[in-house]
Amino acid sequence: MTIHVLTSSMPVEGGFYTVSQAAKLLEIQGAQKIYGWLRGYPNSKAQPVIKRQYEPLDEKEELGFLDMMEARFIKYFRDQGVTMNAIRVAAENARKEIRHPHPFATSMKFISDRKRIFALSQEQTGDKKLLDLTSRNFAMYDVIETTLHKGVEYDPNTATAIKWYPRCSDYPEIVIDPRRAYGQPIIEKEGVPTETLYRAWRAEDGGDGSYARVADAYEVDEKMVRKAVEFEVSLAA
Repeated sequence: MTIHVLTSSMPVEGGFYTVSQAAKLLEIQGAQKIYGWLRGYPNSKAQPVIKRQYEPLDEKEELGFLDMMEARFIKYFRDQGVTMNAIRVAAENARKEIRHPHPFATSMKFISDRKRIFALSQEQTGDKKLLDLTSRNFAMYDVIETTLHKGVEYDPNTATAIKWYPRCSDYPEIVIDPRRAYGQPIIEKEGVPTETLYRAWRAEDGGDGSYARVADAYEVDEKMVRKAVEFEVSLAA
């Protein structure tokens, strides 16, 4: 299966995140992990796992939205114990098979292709955890559908991620959309970044009365200001 997709090469259109921002949003302990996924590991000659959405603007290695969605996928499989080498091979195989530069940022709802990709990668690497993921005893489709696709909205024509609700159960009103506010978390209806509301609330004095004043200043519902503050606090936890 081939997915035809056009991805933006500019941060203003494709989202813009520092590695530390991405680590915070993805709940990854240690931003250095993401640097390795983006740069590779020169000491071991291991190549990057993620094919960059655009060249970084400086040494800080900024990510695009699709880069972050792929990092989300990598984190999940690393948490399952799959080796970086196996994930790297799977990514390379997926790019070739579905002809998409960001395969881990797609819905990949073609289960036969996905199983074939992971089975091939397991054969090439001998990774036991990856074998578990492709065995008949592991409901891989259901896991990816309920875990990795949760909170992500895909373009119906390209199957590529276009929105992400990072805490969809607790904060369904907050979305990350690379086409709005440079991809920063926003209150979806009003489009105001949650960080902006949080900083305004802190500047007011951070008291209970601050919510109403910030809501009035930014013309958003007071409930949304509270949600934004809670969301930002949860990221910092």
